[in-house]
This record gives sequence, C-alpha cells and structure tokens, in this order.
Amino acid sequence: MINSDLVTDPKTSEPVVGKWETICTPEEWFKLIARCGVWFNLDGDTATSRFRDKVKREGKKENREIAEATRRFFLTNIARCEYVDAKGTMCLAKIKGMGPGGTNKQERYRCGEPRCNKVSRRADYVDRAIELVVIKVLEEKFSAMQPDEKTWYGEGTMKSLLAKRKEIKDNYDAGTFSLAEYLEFRDSNDAQISESQKDRTEFYAEQAAKNFLAGFTREKWDEFDMRQKRKAAAAVLKVIIHPLPKGRARSSQFDPDLLEPVFRVPH
Repeated sequence: MINSDLVTDPKTSEPVVGKWETICTPEEWFKLIARCGVWFNLDGDTATSRFRDKVKREGKKENREIAEATRRFFLTNIARCEYVDAKGTMCLAKIKGMGPGGTNKQERYRCGEPRCNKVSRRADYVDRAIELVVIKVLEEKFSAMQPDEKTWYGEGTMKSLLAKRKEIKDNYDAGTFSLAEYLEFRDSNDAQISESQKDRTEFYAEQAAKNFLAGFTREKWDEFDMRQKRKAAAAVLKVIIHPLPKGRARSSQFDPDLLEPVFRVPH
C-alpha cells in the first residue's frame, strides 16, 4: 500500500499480488491494518509511548481513545466508588489505578473523584477476584458463539470504481477528455473510492468486534493482552467497590464480598 491505497495493476485495476508466500487473506489484512497503525510499528515504539508524545504535542482531550486503550490497570474506569456521604449521596466516581506510594507498598485502586477519595483497595487482589467472575460470565455467554467471517458486501462496487479510475485515465491519455474534465471525473471517482475504502474498513472492524469473544475459552483469556482483557471485561460488567465497614482496619484481610459485579443488560 502507498499512502493507504492498494497498489493496483494499471491494466486490470486489481490489487498487485506479491510473489511470496501468502501469510494472510486480503480480508485478514484489512482487519490487521485497522489496528496496526495504533498499536505497533516497525520502529519498535509502543502505543503508550506514542500516546505520551501526542499528549505533549496536542493535549490529552484529542487522544482519549488511545489513552483508554493503553491503560495498564485492569479495572481503571470499569470499577466505581460506592462511598455514601452524610447526605446519602453515592459517589459512583470511576476508580483509578495507582502505583505504590507513601505507606502503600502495593499498587492500588482508588476513587478518582478529588472531593471523595474515600475508597481504596489493593489492585492485585481486586483483579484476581473480578477476573474469575469475568471469565465465568464470558464462558457462559460466548463459548458456543460462532464467529462470522463474511466478505465485505461492496467488493463488486469497489472493483467497478477502480476500473472506472483506469477508464478515466485512459480517456484523458487518448485526448477524449480535457484536463478540466479529467480532474472533475477523477476527483469524483476518487471520492467514491475513498468512501468505499472507509466503509470496508468499518465493516471489518465491526465484524472483528463481534467476533472478538466468539468461542471464548479460558485459554483464550490467558492469551489476551491487557487491552483485550479490559475490552472483554467492559463488555459484560461494571464493578462497584464498597468502602470498608466502620471499625474495620485498612490492614484487615481482603474481603471479596466488598466487590459487587454489576452485569450489563444484554441487547
């Protein structure tokens, strides 16, 4: 590809096929490049490092999607604070992951609302308890689901548009079109091709999202990276973290009953 466009044969308008061993189908390739530009490249930098650079250049608001996807804590923004103030108002602010600091020697989850900050719990214990719940729910809901591998419905239209591009160029080369006519026809054709390419990318992205959890197994979970685990967990639940009961010391034994999974309503 050059500038996100497939290299095509000028005679047939078909994509040029390399003379090497095939490692994936065109459909698989489109699914891959939808993620490739964000998650890795040949220079070896990571999504996290690129996000930090982009924040310095552009500010965080323009990069929230990347920021969310590159978090290193399993339940950041998935867990909520259940502290109730003197007026009976429940906080429900998003819980954030925090590294060790001060008297806390372990990573922790803590309420992200500056006016609250009343709920804090050791992260590895919380992750372990909720992970077991998530895996059980995913197995129940998705283990029997079969992935859908349909071909994009617009392939025929795309081939026609690519053939039209060649026809427009041939007519200009033959003197049939003036330069003004050529530019008008070409710009219109290119706009349609770009729109079709966008639609194709969105189609395979949506299909991949639906297939993500199809045929789920515990072994599949073990192969997930943190981004995929967060995506899977968020698909089935939110987590309410209750404050410690009055009189219970922070150093007391971890109590998983103070974690409340709230399961998403199926659509």
